[in-house]
Amino acid sequence: MRIAKTVVPWLLASAILLLVSAPVRAEEPIRGLVVDCGDKVLWLGLPGPVEKGTVFDVRLLPGSKVIARAKVTNCTPDAPYVAKAKFKMLDASAFIPVGAYVETAAEDVADRDVSPGYEPVRLGPEGVNPLSFDAGVFFPADSRIGDETTDTWPAFQVNYRMGKSECCDTSIGIGYYHQDGDFRIGSAAGERDFRVFPVTVDAKIRSSRSACKGGWFARLGVGAYLIDDERKVGSVTSTESVTTFGWQAGFGYESSSGRTAQIYYVDVSKTDFGGIVFSLGARF
Repeated sequence: MRIAKTVVPWLLASAILLLVSAPVRAEEPIRGLVVDCGDKVLWLGLPGPVEKGTVFDVRLLPGSKVIARAKVTNCTPDAPYVAKAKFKMLDASAFIPVGAYVETAAEDVADRDVSPGYEPVRLGPEGVNPLSFDAGVFFPADSRIGDETTDTWPAFQVNYRMGKSECCDTSIGIGYYHQDGDFRIGSAAGERDFRVFPVTVDAKIRSSRSACKGGWFARLGVGAYLIDDERKVGSVTSTESVTTFGWQAGFGYESSSGRTAQIYYVDVSKTDFGGIVFSLGARF
């Protein structure tokens, strides 16, 4: 009797400890939030540990439609409980922000292998509008252009995104640079009107974590530059127009909402047009 009184409480305590420490699974839906994202994975903040293979529906808000499905690959055994999960987008036009709501999926879904085709998450309204606009200031590197126009030019560019992969965005850009001013040849004074119309293919190259959350990127671009240089001395006007190859390279920072700040160098062959551009941009 005395042994029974000793053993029974110990067995009950052991059973309670096992139940508490056992991975949480499917009787009641397990709910949590997306706390981070990386290369092809999500990190889920959960109220307890879960088994490998547990499948979660990912929604922007509780009760909204399922935009992705995540499958747990491993989970921390101790609090705070964080599960690492691969995921598959079910809505190609959606995006998964940090703080998105997750809930265990139905059993028939949980037993299904959804491992193929996982892709990285990106913030921002993916696929909503491919157009963006940059406005900034161009600082000519050639002192003669600066002397004959001004030291700063307005610079604009409209971009159409052609493709987006894990670490690179590719777009076509149509730009416009313009400035006018006065110059002097000997004793004669004249006016100069300088316009540049670039059509370029540009790439933003970033790390996978920057692709997920926004961040720093490198910018590279090449294309055709139409240079229209008009000089007027008295009643005589001369115009030189040329289309030639140019390139640009620099770096910038992009927020998760698509706003950018960047600085890059532009150089156009066979002309004296070149310099530094500082611009701010946003998606439409």
